[in-house]
Amino acid sequence: MKENRPILIGVDAGSSVLKVAAFRTDGKLIQLSKREVKIDFSKTPIIEFNIEDYWDAFIDCMEELIAKNPYFKNNIASITVTSQGSTFVMLDSQLEIIRKAIFWMDSRAQEEVILLKNSFSKLDIYKHSGQVHINSNYVLGKLMWIAKNEKQNLSKTSKILFLQDYLIYKLTGEFITDYSIACISSLLDINKKEWWQDILDFIGINRNMLPELCEPGSIVGKMKKDLSAFLNLKCSPIICTGGLDQATSAIGAGNIKPGIVSENTGTVIAVSTVLDSPIWDPNFNIPIFCHSIPGKYYILTWSPNGGNVLKWFRDSILKKWFQFKMEKLNIKLSVEDLDFDNMDYISKMAPPGAEGLLMLPHIGGSGFPEFNPNACGIFFGIKLNHSLQHFLKAIMESIGYILRRNIECMEKLDIDINEIRSLGGGSKSLEWLTIKSDITQKPILILKTRDEAAALGCCLLSSVAIKYYPSYEEAVKNMLVNENIINPNSNYKDLYDQIYNKYLKIYENVSIFF
Repeated sequence: MKENRPILIGVDAGSSVLKVAAFRTDGKLIQLSKREVKIDFSKTPIIEFNIEDYWDAFIDCMEELIAKNPYFKNNIASITVTSQGSTFVMLDSQLEIIRKAIFWMDSRAQEEVILLKNSFSKLDIYKHSGQVHINSNYVLGKLMWIAKNEKQNLSKTSKILFLQDYLIYKLTGEFITDYSIACISSLLDINKKEWWQDILDFIGINRNMLPELCEPGSIVGKMKKDLSAFLNLKCSPIICTGGLDQATSAIGAGNIKPGIVSENTGTVIAVSTVLDSPIWDPNFNIPIFCHSIPGKYYILTWSPNGGNVLKWFRDSILKKWFQFKMEKLNIKLSVEDLDFDNMDYISKMAPPGAEGLLMLPHIGGSGFPEFNPNACGIFFGIKLNHSLQHFLKAIMESIGYILRRNIECMEKLDIDINEIRSLGGGSKSLEWLTIKSDITQKPILILKTRDEAAALGCCLLSSVAIKYYPSYEEAVKNMLVNENIINPNSNYKDLYDQIYNKYLKIYENVSIFF
């Protein structure tokens, strides 16, 4: 195959999978390669891994892409990296890894977080870092833990790199991070866009240990020549910073200007909207981050409950019932036949509102704006007429209430939300999208490349960095393809208003028991 147009590569270093996606400049996905990365959860709350595994996964993916598309050797114009946040590694003066990397879900720093909260006011933390809830997943607490428990390792540390930074270092030899990745650590002053010196002094970290800061979408340099030769590339591609994966996913959904919300329902649900400048929440409920669009900010809220609630119900309850039924009826069907498409079909059998059955879906604790890790899930209003379809409908609706709650918190800050862009596994369910649209009374736009929005967002950034497109607006216009739009049914507005208000009151009244 002969192809002369530039190829843009997006690297998405997720929580357990690294993906490398090759896009054309018109946004068409040419090839996707991915590898699983092993994370050691056996010693939770201590969660660590070998960061070289991400690099090995990247090399494997690149080799696969090039083997399947030989013309890539001449045509890769850029490689842009995005990653999860709050995962970091420590290097010594010889740039050797000192210890295993610490994963973002690691929560060992319980005592250190208490000390931080006692030493810095909530207002001080919010106005500097943009964060409203400092918890043990954040980098600053883990660095305090290392300073206390691994003094020798800290004394040997020359560089502290986040996951994206490490991959960029391996690609270019440069130590650099962008504001989008840096701010998730709470070590960045998001107003001055520089490392927050007071917090660094408090936890005992030298500013020189941290990488140089830059805007997301910046050109770091070119791929190292020896690496280009190893991959059989005829020239060295330009390497760019991407930012936090949630930010690049928003860009990959076209969420680059105010008025749009992108909701990403995977295992959890994340909700984001763009700001031209920080808008501070007087109630300290809504965090602010630096966006991957240079000069922009964004609100990013999340709940630990999303698709995992539906998966829990399927795996813990439905599959056991399903298997029992099949065996009793002597029907040769596998438990695996109970997929999410079938659950959509079953949910449709129940009317909107599930005939009074309502769920609080907080099986993993509640997220923003309440943020209570001790919260739990509740089914409310169970009656004799309720069956399987009602429970599935109530679960799907409960995630819609989380989405509406977060959007309303944004609107209370005078942020206009006109449209929702849906991402993640939840965006594949037409039933779920319809429910979310009816509950929020907002249209939901579905994009053709929603599955790889983070990698596509990287490529949108690099298309402007290499000057293929003159602006992000032009890049979005030319690289995104709308697949469908779900419009809300106004006939269900009053019904869902009533149920949503009941949902809020139930949470308020039972929260004293959490």
